[in-house]
Amino acid sequence: MKTLKSYLLATILLVSIGYTQAQCYVFPYVNAHAGNATFSAWIDSVNFNNAVYHWDFGDGDTAQELFTSHTYTQSGTYNACFHYDNGSCTIDTCQTLQIDICNFGPYINSTTNHLDATLSVPGMPGGATYSWVADLGGGPVLTSTNASPVFTFPAYGWYWVRVEVTLPNSCMDTALQYIQVRNVCAANFYHSTPGTTELQFFPSPFDSSNLSTFTYAWTFGDGGSSSDYVPTHDFGSFGKYNVCVTVSDGQCSDTYCDSVVVAPPPVPTHWIFGKVHKGSINACASTVYLIREETPGFLSLVDTYNTIDSGGLGCLGDYHFRADEGVYYVKAALLPTDVDYASYLPTYYGNELNWANATPLSLYSQQVNIDIDLTAGVNPGGPGFVGGWVSQGAGLAIGNNNESRSEGDPLPGIQINLLTVNDVPVASTYTDVMGRYTFSNLAMGTYKVYAEEINKVPYPLNVTLTANNPSQDNVNVSVNSNSAVTGVDNLRDIYIDGILPNPVINKAIVSVSLNEAAAMLLTLTDLTGRQLQSRSLNLHTGTNQVIIDLSNEPSGIYHLALTNGADKKILKLVKAK
Repeated sequence: MKTLKSYLLATILLVSIGYTQAQCYVFPYVNAHAGNATFSAWIDSVNFNNAVYHWDFGDGDTAQELFTSHTYTQSGTYNACFHYDNGSCTIDTCQTLQIDICNFGPYINSTTNHLDATLSVPGMPGGATYSWVADLGGGPVLTSTNASPVFTFPAYGWYWVRVEVTLPNSCMDTALQYIQVRNVCAANFYHSTPGTTELQFFPSPFDSSNLSTFTYAWTFGDGGSSSDYVPTHDFGSFGKYNVCVTVSDGQCSDTYCDSVVVAPPPVPTHWIFGKVHKGSINACASTVYLIREETPGFLSLVDTYNTIDSGGLGCLGDYHFRADEGVYYVKAALLPTDVDYASYLPTYYGNELNWANATPLSLYSQQVNIDIDLTAGVNPGGPGFVGGWVSQGAGLAIGNNNESRSEGDPLPGIQINLLTVNDVPVASTYTDVMGRYTFSNLAMGTYKVYAEEINKVPYPLNVTLTANNPSQDNVNVSVNSNSAVTGVDNLRDIYIDGILPNPVINKAIVSVSLNEAAAMLLTLTDLTGRQLQSRSLNLHTGTNQVIIDLSNEPSGIYHLALTNGADKKILKLVKAK
Protein backbone atom coordinates (compact mmCIF):
# COMPACT_ATOMS: atom_id res chain seq x y z
CA MET A 1 0.00 0.00 0.00
CA LYS A 2 1.34 3.46 -0.97
CA THR A 3 1.86 5.90 1.83
CA LEU A 4 0.27 9.32 1.67
CA LYS A 5 3.76 10.87 1.32
CA SER A 6 4.70 8.69 -1.70
CA TYR A 7 1.29 9.42 -3.34
CA LEU A 8 1.74 13.17 -3.01
CA LEU A 9 5.32 12.97 -4.36
CA ALA A 10 4.19 10.99 -7.41
CA THR A 11 1.41 13.48 -8.05
CA ILE A 12 3.80 16.45 -7.85
CA LEU A 13 6.21 14.78 -10.31
CA LEU A 14 3.40 14.08 -12.79
CA VAL A 15 2.12 17.63 -12.61
CA SER A 16 5.63 18.99 -13.01
CA ILE A 17 6.35 16.83 -16.06
CA GLY A 18 3.04 17.74 -17.68
CA TYR A 19 3.56 21.45 -16.98
CA THR A 20 7.11 21.41 -18.44
CA GLN A 21 5.99 19.65 -21.60
CA ALA A 22 3.09 22.05 -22.02
CA GLN A 23 5.53 25.01 -22.07
CA CYS A 24 7.51 23.68 -25.06
CA TYR A 25 4.78 23.73 -27.68
CA VAL A 26 5.66 25.68 -30.84
CA PHE A 27 3.21 26.35 -33.69
CA PRO A 28 4.98 27.93 -36.70
CA TYR A 29 2.87 29.58 -39.40
CA VAL A 30 4.00 30.42 -42.94
CA ASN A 31 1.99 32.35 -45.54
CA ALA A 32 3.56 32.45 -49.01
CA HIS A 33 2.29 34.26 -52.11
CA ALA A 34 4.40 34.36 -55.25
CA GLY A 35 7.95 35.01 -53.94
CA ASN A 36 6.85 36.79 -50.76
CA ALA A 37 6.43 34.85 -47.51
CA THR A 38 5.67 35.80 -43.92
CA PHE A 39 6.84 33.69 -40.96
CA SER A 40 5.43 33.65 -37.44
CA ALA A 41 5.25 31.25 -34.49
CA TRP A 42 3.02 30.87 -31.49
CA ILE A 43 5.10 29.84 -28.46
CA ASP A 44 3.84 28.27 -25.22
CA SER A 45 6.80 29.13 -22.97
CA VAL A 46 7.40 30.34 -19.42
CA ASN A 47 10.71 31.95 -20.56
CA PHE A 48 9.30 33.74 -23.56
CA ASN A 49 11.46 36.87 -23.30
CA ASN A 50 14.74 34.97 -22.81
CA ALA A 51 14.28 32.45 -25.64
CA VAL A 52 16.37 32.15 -28.81
CA TYR A 53 14.53 32.14 -32.16
CA HIS A 54 16.08 31.20 -35.49
CA TRP A 55 14.46 30.89 -38.93
CA ASP A 56 16.23 29.11 -41.78
CA PHE A 57 14.36 29.92 -45.03
CA GLY A 58 15.98 27.09 -47.01
CA ASP A 59 17.61 29.34 -49.59
CA GLY A 60 20.66 30.28 -47.48
CA ASP A 61 19.06 33.26 -45.70
CA THR A 62 18.16 33.24 -41.98
CA ALA A 63 16.49 35.49 -39.39
CA GLN A 64 16.40 35.67 -35.59
CA GLU A 65 12.98 37.36 -35.09
CA LEU A 66 9.85 35.60 -33.93
CA PHE A 67 7.82 37.37 -36.66
CA THR A 68 9.57 38.05 -39.97
CA SER A 69 9.15 38.08 -43.75
CA HIS A 70 11.29 36.90 -46.62
CA THR A 71 11.32 37.23 -50.41
CA TYR A 72 12.36 34.27 -52.53
CA THR A 73 14.01 35.23 -55.80
CA GLN A 74 13.57 31.91 -57.56
CA SER A 75 10.75 29.39 -57.87
CA GLY A 76 11.31 25.98 -56.28
CA THR A 77 10.84 23.75 -53.21
CA TYR A 78 12.27 25.06 -49.92
CA ASN A 79 12.59 23.46 -46.48
CA ALA A 80 11.92 26.31 -44.04
CA CYS A 81 12.88 25.49 -40.40
CA PHE A 82 12.31 27.15 -37.04
CA HIS A 83 14.58 26.67 -34.00
CA TYR A 84 13.48 27.57 -30.46
CA ASP A 85 15.44 27.37 -27.19
CA ASN A 86 14.32 28.86 -23.86
CA GLY A 87 17.02 27.22 -21.73
CA SER A 88 14.81 24.43 -20.43
CA CYS A 89 13.51 22.96 -23.67
CA THR A 90 14.55 23.05 -27.33
CA ILE A 91 12.25 22.67 -30.33
CA ASP A 92 13.19 22.28 -34.01
CA THR A 93 10.42 22.09 -36.62
CA CYS A 94 10.45 22.37 -40.44
CA GLN A 95 7.88 22.97 -43.19
CA THR A 96 8.13 22.35 -46.95
CA LEU A 97 7.19 25.37 -49.14
CA GLN A 98 6.36 25.38 -52.84
CA ILE A 99 7.33 28.80 -54.19
CA ASP A 100 6.29 30.12 -57.62
CA ILE A 101 7.59 33.65 -57.89
CA CYS A 102 5.65 34.19 -61.13
CA ASN A 103 2.26 33.41 -59.59
CA PHE A 104 1.64 36.98 -58.38
CA GLY A 105 -2.08 36.98 -59.29
CA PRO A 106 -2.74 40.43 -60.84
CA TYR A 107 -6.10 42.07 -60.08
CA ILE A 108 -7.82 44.63 -62.31
CA ASN A 109 -9.18 47.86 -60.84
CA SER A 110 -11.71 49.80 -62.91
CA THR A 111 -13.27 53.24 -62.46
CA THR A 112 -15.93 54.47 -64.88
CA ASN A 113 -16.94 57.95 -66.00
CA HIS A 114 -19.97 57.59 -68.26
CA LEU A 115 -18.74 55.30 -71.09
CA ASP A 116 -15.04 55.72 -70.24
CA ALA A 117 -13.36 53.12 -68.01
CA THR A 118 -9.88 53.61 -66.53
CA LEU A 119 -8.13 50.28 -65.87
CA SER A 120 -5.10 49.45 -63.68
CA VAL A 121 -3.32 46.60 -61.91
CA PRO A 122 -2.38 47.61 -58.35
CA GLY A 123 0.82 46.54 -56.60
CA MET A 124 2.98 46.00 -59.66
CA PRO A 125 6.66 47.08 -59.54
CA GLY A 126 8.14 49.68 -61.84
CA GLY A 127 9.30 48.34 -65.18
CA ALA A 128 6.39 45.92 -65.58
CA THR A 129 4.86 45.71 -69.05
CA TYR A 130 1.15 45.27 -69.87
CA SER A 131 -0.96 43.88 -72.68
CA TRP A 132 -4.70 44.78 -72.38
CA VAL A 133 -7.64 43.37 -74.37
CA ALA A 134 -11.31 44.34 -73.83
CA ASP A 135 -14.01 42.18 -75.45
CA LEU A 136 -16.93 44.22 -76.83
CA GLY A 137 -19.15 41.18 -77.27
CA GLY A 138 -18.47 39.49 -80.59
CA GLY A 139 -17.32 42.65 -82.39
CA PRO A 140 -13.99 44.48 -82.43
CA VAL A 141 -11.79 44.49 -79.33
CA LEU A 142 -10.04 47.31 -77.51
CA THR A 143 -6.30 46.91 -76.84
CA SER A 144 -3.58 48.85 -75.03
CA THR A 145 -0.06 48.47 -73.60
CA ASN A 146 -0.39 51.34 -71.13
CA ALA A 147 -0.17 50.71 -67.39
CA SER A 148 -3.54 52.49 -66.89
CA PRO A 149 -5.41 52.65 -70.20
CA VAL A 150 -8.74 54.44 -70.71
CA PHE A 151 -11.19 52.45 -72.83
CA THR A 152 -14.34 54.01 -74.27
CA PHE A 153 -17.10 51.41 -74.47
CA PRO A 154 -20.02 51.61 -76.93
CA ALA A 155 -22.75 51.21 -74.29
CA TYR A 156 -23.34 50.70 -70.59
CA GLY A 157 -23.06 47.09 -69.48
CA TRP A 158 -20.68 44.27 -68.54
CA TYR A 159 -17.47 43.46 -70.45
CA TRP A 160 -14.65 40.92 -70.23
CA VAL A 161 -11.19 42.51 -69.81
CA ARG A 162 -7.91 40.57 -69.96
CA VAL A 163 -4.46 41.82 -69.00
CA GLU A 164 -1.07 40.10 -69.31
CA VAL A 165 1.57 41.53 -66.94
CA THR A 166 5.29 40.84 -67.36
CA LEU A 167 7.61 41.72 -64.45
CA PRO A 168 11.26 42.86 -64.79
CA ASN A 169 12.40 39.39 -63.67
CA SER A 170 10.61 37.98 -66.76
CA CYS A 171 7.75 36.50 -64.68
CA MET A 172 4.40 36.73 -66.44
CA ASP A 173 0.84 36.32 -65.09
CA THR A 174 -2.62 36.94 -66.48
CA ALA A 175 -5.90 38.30 -65.08
CA LEU A 176 -9.34 37.90 -66.70
CA GLN A 177 -12.11 39.97 -65.11
CA TYR A 178 -15.75 40.92 -65.77
CA ILE A 179 -16.13 44.67 -65.25
CA GLN A 180 -19.21 46.88 -65.28
CA VAL A 181 -19.41 50.14 -67.20
CA ARG A 182 -22.09 51.86 -65.17
CA ASN A 183 -24.48 54.63 -66.04
CA VAL A 184 -23.79 57.15 -63.29
CA CYS A 185 -27.21 58.69 -63.93
CA ALA A 186 -29.02 55.38 -63.38
CA ALA A 187 -32.15 56.43 -61.50
CA ASN A 188 -33.85 54.67 -58.65
CA PHE A 189 -35.55 55.68 -55.41
CA TYR A 190 -37.05 54.47 -52.18
CA HIS A 191 -39.38 56.22 -49.76
CA SER A 192 -40.28 56.46 -46.10
CA THR A 193 -42.70 53.98 -44.55
CA PRO A 194 -46.35 54.84 -45.31
CA GLY A 195 -48.48 55.82 -42.34
CA THR A 196 -49.80 59.21 -43.34
CA THR A 197 -50.43 60.88 -46.69
CA GLU A 198 -46.98 62.51 -46.49
CA LEU A 199 -43.92 60.60 -47.72
CA GLN A 200 -40.23 61.42 -48.10
CA PHE A 201 -38.37 60.19 -51.21
CA PHE A 202 -34.70 59.28 -51.51
CA PRO A 203 -32.95 58.85 -54.90
CA SER A 204 -30.13 56.36 -55.26
CA PRO A 205 -27.86 57.10 -58.26
CA PHE A 206 -24.74 54.96 -58.57
CA ASP A 207 -22.26 57.84 -58.31
CA SER A 208 -23.32 58.97 -54.85
CA SER A 209 -19.93 60.65 -54.27
CA ASN A 210 -20.72 63.40 -56.80
CA LEU A 211 -24.26 64.32 -55.85
CA SER A 212 -23.64 68.00 -56.58
CA THR A 213 -23.33 67.24 -60.32
CA PHE A 214 -26.83 65.74 -60.60
CA THR A 215 -30.21 67.35 -61.12
CA TYR A 216 -33.50 65.67 -60.17
CA ALA A 217 -36.97 66.00 -61.63
CA TRP A 218 -39.78 64.36 -59.64
CA THR A 219 -43.41 63.79 -60.59
CA PHE A 220 -45.73 62.26 -57.99
CA GLY A 221 -48.69 61.11 -60.08
CA ASP A 222 -51.12 63.55 -58.49
CA GLY A 223 -50.06 66.65 -60.39
CA GLY A 224 -47.30 67.51 -57.93
CA SER A 225 -43.59 67.80 -58.80
CA SER A 226 -40.24 68.71 -57.23
CA SER A 227 -36.60 69.34 -58.16
CA ASP A 228 -35.26 68.64 -54.65
CA TYR A 229 -32.70 65.92 -54.07
CA VAL A 230 -34.74 64.46 -51.16
CA PRO A 231 -38.28 65.80 -51.55
CA THR A 232 -41.18 65.47 -49.12
CA HIS A 233 -44.60 65.29 -50.71
CA ASP A 234 -48.10 65.25 -49.23
CA PHE A 235 -50.50 63.34 -51.49
CA GLY A 236 -53.51 64.58 -49.58
CA SER A 237 -55.34 61.24 -49.62
CA PHE A 238 -54.56 57.54 -49.48
CA GLY A 239 -54.24 55.71 -52.77
CA LYS A 240 -51.89 54.34 -55.40
CA TYR A 241 -49.69 56.80 -57.33
CA ASN A 242 -47.15 56.48 -60.17
CA VAL A 243 -44.02 58.32 -58.98
CA CYS A 244 -41.12 59.06 -61.37
CA VAL A 245 -37.66 60.59 -60.98
CA THR A 246 -35.30 61.69 -63.77
CA VAL A 247 -31.59 61.98 -62.90
CA SER A 248 -29.26 64.04 -65.16
CA ASP A 249 -25.73 65.46 -65.07
CA GLY A 250 -25.41 67.08 -68.53
CA GLN A 251 -23.85 64.02 -70.15
CA CYS A 252 -26.35 61.34 -69.25
CA SER A 253 -29.96 61.03 -68.14
CA ASP A 254 -32.17 58.24 -66.80
CA THR A 255 -35.79 57.97 -65.64
CA TYR A 256 -37.23 55.50 -63.14
CA CYS A 257 -40.94 55.09 -62.25
CA ASP A 258 -42.67 52.96 -59.65
CA SER A 259 -46.14 52.57 -58.12
CA VAL A 260 -46.27 53.92 -54.58
CA VAL A 261 -49.11 52.89 -52.27
CA VAL A 262 -49.94 55.65 -49.79
CA ALA A 263 -51.86 53.96 -46.99
CA PRO A 264 -52.46 54.17 -43.25
CA PRO A 265 -50.15 52.10 -41.09
CA PRO A 266 -51.14 48.44 -40.82
CA VAL A 267 -52.93 47.44 -37.65
CA PRO A 268 -50.35 45.67 -35.50
CA THR A 269 -51.11 42.11 -34.47
CA HIS A 270 -50.56 40.73 -31.01
CA TRP A 271 -50.78 37.44 -29.14
CA ILE A 272 -53.36 36.11 -26.66
CA PHE A 273 -52.23 32.86 -25.09
CA GLY A 274 -52.54 30.78 -21.95
CA LYS A 275 -53.85 27.49 -20.56
CA VAL A 276 -57.25 25.93 -19.93
CA HIS A 277 -57.60 24.46 -16.45
CA LYS A 278 -60.16 22.04 -15.06
CA GLY A 279 -59.60 22.26 -11.36
CA SER A 280 -55.93 21.68 -10.55
CA ILE A 281 -55.06 20.01 -13.87
CA ASN A 282 -54.89 21.11 -17.51
CA ALA A 283 -57.61 20.37 -20.03
CA CYS A 284 -56.78 17.52 -22.37
CA ALA A 285 -59.35 18.31 -25.05
CA SER A 286 -61.08 21.67 -25.23
CA THR A 287 -62.08 24.42 -27.62
CA VAL A 288 -61.09 28.01 -26.92
CA TYR A 289 -63.15 30.76 -28.56
CA LEU A 290 -61.79 34.21 -29.41
CA ILE A 291 -64.64 36.72 -29.48
CA ARG A 292 -64.18 40.33 -30.58
CA GLU A 293 -66.21 43.30 -29.47
CA GLU A 294 -66.89 44.92 -32.85
CA THR A 295 -68.89 47.78 -31.37
CA PRO A 296 -69.83 48.39 -27.73
CA GLY A 297 -72.26 45.65 -26.74
CA PHE A 298 -71.94 43.64 -29.97
CA LEU A 299 -69.65 40.60 -30.16
CA SER A 300 -68.57 38.30 -32.96
CA LEU A 301 -66.65 35.01 -32.96
CA VAL A 302 -63.39 35.50 -34.89
CA ASP A 303 -61.37 32.34 -34.21
CA THR A 304 -61.22 29.01 -32.36
CA TYR A 305 -58.35 26.88 -31.07
CA ASN A 306 -58.47 23.24 -29.95
CA THR A 307 -56.18 22.10 -27.15
CA ILE A 308 -55.18 18.45 -27.40
CA ASP A 309 -53.29 15.83 -25.45
CA SER A 310 -49.66 16.32 -26.51
CA GLY A 311 -48.82 12.63 -26.18
CA GLY A 312 -45.59 12.11 -24.26
CA LEU A 313 -45.80 15.55 -22.64
CA GLY A 314 -49.27 14.92 -21.25
CA CYS A 315 -52.20 17.37 -21.22
CA LEU A 316 -50.79 20.89 -21.49
CA GLY A 317 -54.04 22.80 -22.13
CA ASP A 318 -52.16 25.42 -24.17
CA TYR A 319 -53.88 27.74 -26.62
CA HIS A 320 -52.82 30.83 -28.56
CA PHE A 321 -54.32 33.39 -30.91
CA ARG A 322 -52.78 36.09 -33.08
CA ALA A 323 -55.14 39.04 -33.35
CA ASP A 324 -55.39 42.70 -34.29
CA GLU A 325 -55.68 45.41 -31.70
CA GLY A 326 -59.08 45.65 -30.09
CA VAL A 327 -61.30 44.43 -27.26
CA TYR A 328 -61.79 40.66 -26.96
CA TYR A 329 -63.45 38.01 -24.82
CA VAL A 330 -62.08 34.48 -24.43
CA LYS A 331 -64.22 31.43 -23.70
CA ALA A 332 -63.25 27.78 -23.23
CA ALA A 333 -65.29 24.58 -23.27
CA LEU A 334 -64.31 20.92 -22.95
CA LEU A 335 -64.76 18.70 -25.97
CA PRO A 336 -66.84 15.52 -25.66
CA THR A 337 -63.61 13.49 -25.93
CA ASP A 338 -62.37 14.87 -22.60
CA VAL A 339 -63.05 12.48 -19.73
CA ASP A 340 -64.41 15.37 -17.63
CA TYR A 341 -66.70 16.74 -20.33
CA ALA A 342 -69.86 16.33 -18.21
CA SER A 343 -68.29 17.86 -15.10
CA TYR A 344 -67.34 21.38 -16.31
CA LEU A 345 -69.34 24.17 -17.91
CA PRO A 346 -68.09 26.41 -20.74
CA THR A 347 -66.53 29.45 -19.06
CA TYR A 348 -65.50 32.94 -20.10
CA TYR A 349 -62.31 34.55 -18.88
CA GLY A 350 -63.21 36.15 -15.59
CA ASN A 351 -64.87 32.92 -14.32
CA GLU A 352 -68.25 33.87 -15.80
CA LEU A 353 -70.84 31.72 -17.56
CA ASN A 354 -72.53 34.60 -19.39
CA TRP A 355 -70.83 36.82 -21.99
CA ALA A 356 -72.36 40.00 -20.56
CA ASN A 357 -70.44 39.52 -17.28
CA ALA A 358 -67.17 38.26 -18.76
CA THR A 359 -63.91 40.22 -18.38
CA PRO A 360 -62.94 42.03 -21.59
CA LEU A 361 -59.34 42.07 -22.79
CA SER A 362 -58.02 45.30 -24.26
CA LEU A 363 -55.40 44.00 -26.68
CA TYR A 364 -53.14 47.00 -27.21
CA SER A 365 -49.92 45.54 -25.81
CA GLN A 366 -47.62 43.05 -27.53
CA GLN A 367 -49.09 40.01 -25.82
CA VAL A 368 -51.61 38.97 -23.18
CA ASN A 369 -51.19 35.82 -21.08
CA ILE A 370 -54.43 34.58 -19.50
CA ASP A 371 -55.49 31.22 -18.13
CA ILE A 372 -59.13 30.09 -18.09
CA ASP A 373 -60.42 28.15 -15.11
CA LEU A 374 -63.44 26.13 -16.18
CA THR A 375 -66.44 26.26 -13.85
CA ALA A 376 -67.17 22.89 -12.26
CA GLY A 377 -70.74 21.61 -12.24
CA VAL A 378 -72.24 20.37 -8.96
CA ASN A 379 -74.73 17.55 -9.52
CA PRO A 380 -75.30 14.97 -6.79
CA GLY A 381 -77.39 12.91 -9.26
CA GLY A 382 -80.90 11.55 -9.14
CA PRO A 383 -83.91 10.53 -11.25
CA GLY A 384 -84.67 14.06 -12.49
CA PHE A 385 -84.81 15.10 -16.14
CA VAL A 386 -85.07 18.43 -17.99
CA GLY A 387 -85.33 18.70 -21.77
CA GLY A 388 -86.69 20.80 -24.57
CA TRP A 389 -86.15 22.32 -27.98
CA VAL A 390 -84.49 25.51 -29.19
CA SER A 391 -86.01 27.28 -32.16
CA GLN A 392 -85.48 30.35 -34.30
CA GLY A 393 -87.38 33.32 -32.97
CA ALA A 394 -88.11 36.69 -34.46
CA GLY A 395 -85.35 38.79 -35.99
CA LEU A 396 -81.97 37.84 -37.37
CA ALA A 397 -80.76 34.27 -37.59
CA ILE A 398 -77.68 32.99 -35.77
CA GLY A 399 -74.56 32.83 -37.90
CA ASN A 400 -74.12 32.51 -41.64
CA ASN A 401 -75.18 28.87 -41.68
CA ASN A 402 -78.64 29.72 -40.33
CA GLU A 403 -79.55 32.79 -42.35
CA SER A 404 -82.12 30.85 -44.37
CA ARG A 405 -84.00 29.68 -41.27
CA SER A 406 -87.55 30.81 -40.65
CA GLU A 407 -89.16 31.58 -37.34
CA GLY A 408 -89.82 28.34 -35.49
CA ASP A 409 -87.09 26.31 -37.21
CA PRO A 410 -84.83 24.24 -34.88
CA LEU A 411 -81.40 25.66 -34.00
CA PRO A 412 -78.50 23.23 -33.53
CA GLY A 413 -75.34 23.97 -31.55
CA ILE A 414 -76.97 26.31 -29.02
CA GLN A 415 -75.42 26.15 -25.54
CA ILE A 416 -77.92 25.50 -22.73
CA ASN A 417 -76.85 26.04 -19.11
CA LEU A 418 -78.46 24.47 -16.06
CA LEU A 419 -78.02 26.15 -12.65
CA THR A 420 -79.68 25.71 -9.29
CA VAL A 421 -82.10 28.38 -8.14
CA ASN A 422 -79.19 29.77 -6.07
CA ASP A 423 -77.02 30.09 -9.22
CA VAL A 424 -74.83 27.09 -8.46
CA PRO A 425 -73.66 25.64 -11.82
CA VAL A 426 -74.90 22.12 -12.50
CA ALA A 427 -74.28 21.20 -16.14
CA SER A 428 -74.15 22.46 -19.71
CA THR A 429 -74.99 20.93 -23.08
CA TYR A 430 -75.58 21.82 -26.74
CA THR A 431 -78.62 21.27 -28.94
CA ASP A 432 -78.45 18.58 -31.61
CA VAL A 433 -79.35 18.96 -35.30
CA MET A 434 -83.04 18.94 -34.36
CA GLY A 435 -82.57 21.68 -31.78
CA ARG A 436 -83.08 19.16 -28.97
CA TYR A 437 -81.29 19.28 -25.59
CA THR A 438 -81.56 17.11 -22.47
CA PHE A 439 -80.26 16.98 -18.88
CA SER A 440 -80.63 13.69 -17.03
CA ASN A 441 -79.49 12.19 -13.70
CA LEU A 442 -80.64 15.30 -11.81
CA ALA A 443 -81.43 15.61 -8.13
CA MET A 444 -84.83 16.89 -7.10
CA GLY A 445 -85.01 20.66 -6.71
CA THR A 446 -85.49 23.93 -8.57
CA TYR A 447 -83.24 24.79 -11.52
CA LYS A 448 -82.63 27.72 -13.84
CA VAL A 449 -82.53 26.88 -17.54
CA TYR A 450 -81.28 29.36 -20.13
CA ALA A 451 -79.50 29.62 -23.47
CA GLU A 452 -75.99 31.16 -23.55
CA GLU A 453 -75.39 32.85 -26.93
CA ILE A 454 -73.25 35.91 -27.52
CA ASN A 455 -75.20 39.14 -28.13
CA LYS A 456 -78.36 37.50 -26.77
CA VAL A 457 -79.75 38.52 -23.39
CA PRO A 458 -80.66 35.28 -21.59
CA TYR A 459 -84.11 35.05 -20.01
CA PRO A 460 -84.01 31.94 -17.77
CA LEU A 461 -86.94 29.86 -16.59
CA ASN A 462 -87.15 28.22 -13.17
CA VAL A 463 -88.05 24.54 -13.36
CA THR A 464 -88.93 22.52 -10.24
CA LEU A 465 -88.46 18.76 -10.09
CA THR A 466 -90.24 16.83 -7.35
CA ALA A 467 -90.84 13.18 -6.52
CA ASN A 468 -94.32 13.49 -8.02
CA ASN A 469 -93.05 15.47 -11.05
CA PRO A 470 -89.40 14.45 -11.66
CA SER A 471 -89.40 15.36 -15.36
CA GLN A 472 -89.90 18.54 -17.38
CA ASP A 473 -89.62 17.91 -21.12
CA ASN A 474 -91.20 21.06 -22.55
CA VAL A 475 -88.69 23.71 -21.45
CA ASN A 476 -88.24 25.37 -24.82
CA VAL A 477 -86.09 28.31 -25.89
CA SER A 478 -86.75 30.88 -28.59
CA VAL A 479 -83.62 32.69 -29.76
CA ASN A 480 -84.44 36.14 -31.14
CA SER A 481 -82.33 38.93 -32.60
CA ASN A 482 -81.37 40.25 -29.17
CA SER A 483 -82.57 37.69 -26.65
CA ALA A 484 -82.89 34.01 -25.82
CA VAL A 485 -86.18 33.40 -24.04
CA THR A 486 -86.84 30.22 -22.10
CA GLY A 487 -90.39 29.27 -21.24
CA VAL A 488 -92.90 26.49 -20.81
CA ASP A 489 -94.74 26.80 -24.08
CA ASN A 490 -98.31 26.94 -22.75
CA LEU A 491 -99.30 30.59 -23.19
CA ARG A 492 -100.07 31.56 -26.76
CA ASP A 493 -102.63 34.27 -26.09
CA ILE A 494 -100.33 37.29 -25.54
CA TYR A 495 -100.08 39.52 -28.62
CA ILE A 496 -97.87 42.61 -28.87
CA ASP A 497 -99.66 44.86 -31.35
CA GLY A 498 -96.88 47.46 -31.49
CA ILE A 499 -94.89 50.13 -29.73
CA LEU A 500 -94.98 53.81 -30.67
CA PRO A 501 -92.83 55.75 -31.10
CA ASN A 502 -89.74 53.57 -31.53
CA PRO A 503 -87.11 55.04 -31.30
CA VAL A 504 -88.51 56.89 -28.34
CA ILE A 505 -87.51 60.27 -26.90
CA ASN A 506 -89.07 60.06 -23.42
CA LYS A 507 -92.23 57.92 -23.36
CA ALA A 508 -93.64 55.14 -25.54
CA ILE A 509 -96.98 53.28 -25.63
CA VAL A 510 -97.02 49.47 -25.91
CA SER A 511 -100.23 47.88 -27.22
CA VAL A 512 -100.90 44.41 -25.72
CA SER A 513 -103.87 42.19 -26.62
CA LEU A 514 -105.08 39.30 -24.43
CA ASN A 515 -107.68 36.61 -24.99
CA GLU A 516 -108.44 36.72 -21.27
CA ALA A 517 -107.54 38.95 -18.34
CA ALA A 518 -104.20 38.20 -16.68
CA ALA A 519 -101.76 39.51 -14.09
CA MET A 520 -98.38 40.15 -15.72
CA LEU A 521 -94.93 41.46 -14.84
CA LEU A 522 -93.25 44.13 -16.98
CA THR A 523 -89.45 44.47 -16.83
CA LEU A 524 -87.00 46.74 -18.66
CA THR A 525 -83.38 45.60 -19.03
CA ASP A 526 -80.30 46.86 -20.86
CA LEU A 527 -78.14 44.79 -23.23
CA THR A 528 -76.17 43.29 -20.35
CA GLY A 529 -79.35 41.94 -18.74
CA ARG A 530 -79.31 44.49 -15.89
CA GLN A 531 -82.87 45.18 -14.76
CA LEU A 532 -83.78 48.88 -14.81
CA GLN A 533 -87.55 48.84 -14.22
CA SER A 534 -90.09 46.33 -12.92
CA ARG A 535 -93.81 46.67 -12.25
CA SER A 536 -96.89 44.44 -11.96
CA LEU A 537 -99.78 44.87 -14.40
CA ASN A 538 -103.38 43.68 -14.29
CA LEU A 539 -104.39 43.54 -17.93
CA HIS A 540 -107.96 43.00 -19.17
CA THR A 541 -109.31 41.03 -22.08
CA GLY A 542 -108.77 42.78 -25.38
CA THR A 543 -106.36 45.63 -26.14
CA ASN A 544 -104.31 47.24 -23.36
CA GLN A 545 -102.05 50.27 -23.66
CA VAL A 546 -99.04 50.38 -21.33
CA ILE A 547 -96.93 53.56 -21.02
CA ILE A 548 -93.15 53.09 -20.79
CA ASP A 549 -91.21 56.03 -19.37
CA LEU A 550 -87.55 56.28 -20.45
CA SER A 551 -87.01 59.88 -19.39
CA ASN A 552 -84.39 58.94 -16.81
CA GLU A 553 -82.59 56.37 -18.95
CA PRO A 554 -79.62 57.12 -21.24
CA SER A 555 -79.88 56.66 -25.00
CA GLY A 556 -79.33 53.09 -26.19
CA ILE A 557 -81.03 49.73 -26.81
CA TYR A 558 -83.32 48.14 -24.21
CA HIS A 559 -85.40 44.98 -23.86
CA LEU A 560 -88.98 45.18 -22.67
CA ALA A 561 -90.35 41.88 -21.33
CA LEU A 562 -93.91 40.86 -20.45
CA THR A 563 -94.33 37.62 -18.48
CA ASN A 564 -96.91 35.74 -16.50
CA GLY A 565 -94.27 33.51 -14.88
CA ALA A 566 -94.54 30.81 -17.52
CA ASP A 567 -93.96 32.63 -20.80
CA LYS A 568 -92.36 35.86 -21.95
CA LYS A 569 -92.74 38.19 -24.87
CA ILE A 570 -89.74 40.41 -25.66
CA LEU A 571 -89.61 43.77 -27.44
CA LYS A 572 -86.55 45.76 -28.49
CA LEU A 573 -86.85 49.40 -27.55
CA VAL A 574 -84.47 52.10 -28.76
CA LYS A 575 -84.07 55.43 -27.01
CA ALA A 576 -82.79 58.15 -29.32
CA LYS A 577 -80.16 60.67 -28.31
